[in-house]
Amino acid sequence: MRIVDIAAAAGVSPSTVSRVIHGGKNIAPATAELVRRTMREMGYYPGSNRKVFDESSTTSYPDFLRRGQATVLTFSYQSWLDSICCLDNLNCLSASLVRHGLGMNYLHWPNTYCLPADLCEITDGFILLQGQPPSPLCRQIHSKPVVSLFSHPTTPGDHILMGHYQAGHLVGDYFRHRGLDYLTMMTPCNPPGYAEQQAEGFRIFCRREQISFSEYLLVPPADEVPLGPIAAECMIVQAMEQLIEQARFPVGVFMPSCCLTALAYRYLQTRGIQPGKDVQFVCLGYQVSAIMGLCPRPAYIDMGLSEIAENTAQLLILRIKNPQSGRGLQVSVTPRLVAGEN
Repeated sequence: MRIVDIAAAAGVSPSTVSRVIHGGKNIAPATAELVRRTMREMGYYPGSNRKVFDESSTTSYPDFLRRGQATVLTFSYQSWLDSICCLDNLNCLSASLVRHGLGMNYLHWPNTYCLPADLCEITDGFILLQGQPPSPLCRQIHSKPVVSLFSHPTTPGDHILMGHYQAGHLVGDYFRHRGLDYLTMMTPCNPPGYAEQQAEGFRIFCRREQISFSEYLLVPPADEVPLGPIAAECMIVQAMEQLIEQARFPVGVFMPSCCLTALAYRYLQTRGIQPGKDVQFVCLGYQVSAIMGLCPRPAYIDMGLSEIAENTAQLLILRIKNPQSGRGLQVSVTPRLVAGEN
């Protein structure tokens, strides 16, 4: 539950709710009591802040009803694919935070301006999910406990290290054991950090094993056109046509998402090429439901999103309760390959 929900129910502005929570002045007593009553009726008890209830109140609110607030921040969507990956992460994070008694706010903030003051006031800790925070925001963000989800530690504080780099090695080894000697990889336009790292791991494996390897970039038709569902289908058509023209079959293809894999399957079948036989796919395990109906189902990399979310929630709570305890921690979550159907 968020401040905006309380404000809507009480018929006041979010800033008024925030001022009531934090004991702000110049608020009419009747308005303050209306906000408090609305919060009690909706079961909203903010963190450890006791100013929301006046000193004359005789009602006791046990600690287990007082919910802290975590805010998930993203700073850059470079493609439609980014937003898909972000959605899967957000779903897992929300579930884990709720299990641990934390509410979750989410903010996409692709600029260098200060974060909203109301948001910072109610936030007990931040989770950095995608993109680097601009320098002007770093001091503001790191005034609270911060846990970052990156493939490599790039900012101060605690990190949950995601295994995108290792994913490339897993894919290369999977294809090698299936006897494929020609591989290709498809990445989104302007690949963000995780795509570059998975590509790096894949390249290193191919060079080490002396496997023929090529890479195709999925590029939007124009700079101003984002990589959305329609543009993605056009790019898959272009990439598959190039693959059909240049590749030696059978070929192994490493895809950055399950959604793009499903698009590629359907197009190849229209051209009389058999996915799973002529072209074998492995994809990163974001939006896995997209490939569950494919026959044969391709292999995918389970990034351990639920484990990542659980570690994130536990680490953030540790820092909220003990903000000065020790140095930044790094927790690695190892991906695993889920084999496809024959």
